[in-house]
Amino acid sequence: MNYVTEEDFQKAKANGIDYMNVYNRVYNLGWEVDRAITTPIKKESFIAKYRPILQQHGISEAMFYSRIYQLGWDPEKAATTPRRTMSEISRKIWDNKGCLTESQIKQAAENGIKHSTLSSRVYRYKWPIERAITEPVHYNRRRKNAQ
Repeated sequence: MNYVTEEDFQKAKANGIDYMNVYNRVYNLGWEVDRAITTPIKKESFIAKYRPILQQHGISEAMFYSRIYQLGWDPEKAATTPRRTMSEISRKIWDNKGCLTESQIKQAAENGIKHSTLSSRVYRYKWPIERAITEPVHYNRRRKNAQ
């Protein structure tokens, strides 16, 4: 077991490392004393240079990190791509050809098909757009005297 002496703490202080960091490095993380008192503390992460850009575009640090580590974006794209609103996201109904137009959504509404039903038909069930817009909704009703 490594023990940190008062002299080691003084050397660490001269290197800009406080008592708690040295203590944590040696006794909790298992570092050697020489490494603990000489390795500088990392003061800034790479996000520091992107903070002004993130604030300018209204992007949180959590979203920035998730775009990088979950979606695989490069940091520049993750910091500069603006956020989408929920209405923008919910209006995107994709199929193989692209997004539905407003006229197609309006036609479906005229045929009595809700937006959520249309979305499910095209996006989840992969129906052709014409069928999704024109086929009426079938409601399953229980028969009262089923035998």
